[in-house]
Amino acid sequence: MINQPQQVSNVMSNFAGTVSGRPRKIYAGTAVTDGAGIATFYVTQDGTSTGVPFMSTIEGFWSSTLSTAGVVNVADVINYDIGSNFVRARSRQFNGALVILGLSVLAVPTFATGVTISFLVWGD
Repeated sequence: MINQPQQVSNVMSNFAGTVSGRPRKIYAGTAVTDGAGIATFYVTQDGTSTGVPFMSTIEGFWSSTLSTAGVVNVADVINYDIGSNFVRARSRQFNGALVILGLSVLAVPTFATGVTISFLVWGD
């Protein structure tokens, strides 16, 4: 299922790294991570790579995830890539720990597959 972007706001604001006083469009939506732990969110009319973009320039984005299952313990979400009509984030999880003398001393992060990542994208 493709999650189509929803426009959150069309505001005048001063986001970090942008020029103050220019109109901003803000879109929100979700995407699911693939086998490499990467979720791609397309900011287009139909939510696909071939759709018509909602923005002429993507200036930045925020991404996050919430894990409610004990099986998927998400360690972090890293903003990964910005394209002309998409943003990407990569998610990692802890799959266990190295046990030395009965003490868990090191968690080993691996790519998290099938995790839903929420995005907030801004631009003009």
